[in-house]
Amino acid sequence: MGKLVVIGCASLDVVHVERDEKKVTHESAGGAALYTALAARGCGIDVTLVAPRPNPIPPALEFASAVLNWVGPECSAEEIPRLEIVHYGEGKATLIGASWGAEHSLATSHLPLLNKDDFVHIAALSSAQAQMKFLREAKRHKATVSVGTYARLIQSAKQEVLELFANSDFFFMNANEFRLLFEEGSMSIDSPDQKVFVTDGAAGATIYNGNIKHRISAPAAVEFEPTGAGDTFCGVTLGEILRGIPVVEAAKTACAVASSSVEQIGPTVICQRISKSAKI
Repeated sequence: MGKLVVIGCASLDVVHVERDEKKVTHESAGGAALYTALAARGCGIDVTLVAPRPNPIPPALEFASAVLNWVGPECSAEEIPRLEIVHYGEGKATLIGASWGAEHSLATSHLPLLNKDDFVHIAALSSAQAQMKFLREAKRHKATVSVGTYARLIQSAKQEVLELFANSDFFFMNANEFRLLFEEGSMSIDSPDQKVFVTDGAAGATIYNGNIKHRISAPAAVEFEPTGAGDTFCGVTLGEILRGIPVVEAAKTACAVASSSVEQIGPTVICQRISKSAKI
C-alpha cells in the first residue's frame, strides 16, 4: 500500500452559524487540505500533510500536528491562512473573509519522496497554476494524482481548472462547481481509469468511474455546521481506496462520515474518528 500525501493549507477559521435569527460564532481548525488529511487519517492510514507549518503550533492545530506527518515551510502565527464563513443552513453559505497567508511559500521541493504506489491529493490553492506545478511533479514520479477545486477559482481561471481536470486521475468537486466547470452534458472523461466525484450536500454524491455513473445517497443528518464536508468526503474516499476498498464502496463510507460531520463544529467528527481508531 502506498502513502497519501495531501498538499494545501491548514487554516484557523472563524465560522458564524445563523439559524432562526440566532447567531453562533466559533473558531476552529480548518483548511481543505487539513480536513482531507484528517479524514483520510481516520481510515487508519498514515498521511503526510504538505502545508505551511506554524511555529509555535496554535492549540487549535495541535491535534493535527500530533496525528499527521506535517511537513512544509515554517511560518509565524500571523502567517497562518485564515477564513471567515457564514452558514445560513440548507447548504447556503458566504465566504466573507479569506487570507492565504504563507501558502505562497509552498514549493514542490517540500514534497516527500514519491513513487508509483503513492496518492497525491492537491487541495485548494490560491491559483490553478500552483496546483499544476504539484500535479506535474507528482506525475513525474508516476504517483496517482487527485485534485480538488472551488468556485472562485473556476470563475477566475476556468481553462486552467479544466486542464487540471484533464490531467488528474481523481477529481473532486461539488455540484455547484460541476455546473460552473461544465456546460450541460459537456463533461468528457477520456481515460477509462479516471474517477470523478461530485458531492451534493444532503442529496449525496455522483461518482463517475470512467464512463460508468453511480449515484450514492447520503444518510439523513441534522445540519449544524457543514464546513469541510466535501473535503471530509474526499479524504475518506482516498483513505478507503488506499486500504483496498473498491471506489463506490469507499464513496459510500465517505458519504456517511461527511453527513455526520455536519452535525458538529469544524473537524470534530473526524478527529473523534481518529481517536477511536488509533486509541489516542
